[in-house]
Amino acid sequence: MDETQLAVDAAQMARAIAPGFWASLGMGVRAGQDRKNLEADHAFVEEMLRRGRSNFRYRGLASEFELFEDPQDEEISRLVTNTVKAMLKAESILDWSKVELDRFNPEFRLRWVSEASNVSDETLQDLWARLLKGELESPGSVSNDTMSIARDMSRGCAEEFQKLCSAALYYTDGSPMIVVGCGNPGGNSLLQFGLSYEVLIRLAHHRLIVNDMNSYRTFTANSSQMIVQIRHQESNWLLYWSRETDGTHAQRQIKGLLFTPAGKELFPVVEKIPMPDYTVAMLKNLEKEGWKLIPVPPSCQQP
Repeated sequence: MDETQLAVDAAQMARAIAPGFWASLGMGVRAGQDRKNLEADHAFVEEMLRRGRSNFRYRGLASEFELFEDPQDEEISRLVTNTVKAMLKAESILDWSKVELDRFNPEFRLRWVSEASNVSDETLQDLWARLLKGELESPGSVSNDTMSIARDMSRGCAEEFQKLCSAALYYTDGSPMIVVGCGNPGGNSLLQFGLSYEVLIRLAHHRLIVNDMNSYRTFTANSSQMIVQIRHQESNWLLYWSRETDGTHAQRQIKGLLFTPAGKELFPVVEKIPMPDYTVAMLKNLEKEGWKLIPVPPSCQQP
């Protein structure tokens, strides 16, 4: 598919992140205040691109466009193709009913275009698409620091982080709680699940997890056996302490790996993949430590 057709296919998303997208096409844009006029101007330029016009000046009701670069130029083609492919991926997973474009941060928009335009790997394009989705649906949820970390990630690191996120227990609001260590992660207890000590050190280097490989979460287990509703593998579970307590407010721990602030920001946008072997090992480890984790039947889950 050529870049012009890509731009036409991504028209709705292009309007959402203009003028950053148009800037990546080599256009100078001066946006006006009337949104309908701005969309009409964009529609005209899209049609010019669709017809293969590559050199023109256009002054509309809300914007001015100058396109003097040849869209077939190799470098321009690369940047445009990368940007629009990431936009199309975001389009396919975005819930437009949650989007308020008036709250969309223009600084994020321009930086996103600048970074995504240089990403050709599909795995990393998925990551940038989900970052765009997350920011559109929840403005302010992605910081500059997190975008810097995402920029420096290789495909391998992104895949390793996906495994880590897929193994995590997380709260119903989408924020991660902990990755159960199933022993000592620093001693390679997660090696068979693709999360060796070497991998964990690499994730810590990218500031995605806390460098201490023996972290923990503390809970207060009382006589009524406190129950916490959490999520794992995109499903709802109930976590509770299954043994008799030594006192009214006994402290109990779950040992494992914790996410950094940047890791927490990236966690919700990462697609979780099945890790059945890890889930079995995690359940056995939690039971050994005195915890019970039972799945909530779909019929009992809130919509």
